[in-house]
Amino acid sequence: MSSQNIFDCNIISEIDTDEIIDYLSGNKIDLIMTKPSAEWAGFAYYYGHDLGFDDKTCGSFARMVSEFITGEKCDLKTEEYEDEERIESVLSTECEKFRELKWISEDTKVQLMFECIANLYSECAN
Repeated sequence: MSSQNIFDCNIISEIDTDEIIDYLSGNKIDLIMTKPSAEWAGFAYYYGHDLGFDDKTCGSFARMVSEFITGEKCDLKTEEYEDEERIESVLSTECEKFRELKWISEDTKVQLMFECIANLYSECAN
């Protein structure tokens, strides 16, 4: 939601960082999780796999989560996802809507944005 507010991935789900790193390494995803954008990308890739996404979808999902949660893009060097431009357009609109919600916490906005991204990818995957 913003590069000024750094949110921990645990607000979505508590997954051990070492488990994510092992998973990424085992799947030959070269990602060093030393900054928030990379942490969110790694978390999202792992989370997307649990949702049943294929590798191409996981990579795109991870890029979008990283961009829309931290404000920074993180490229996982995965194959381009065909619906990515449309999804990015929808998410830009949704992100603006969430920013306007002054009565809910920033944590809740991040949770809603993550859920929105996951739902869009789930719809595209089916």
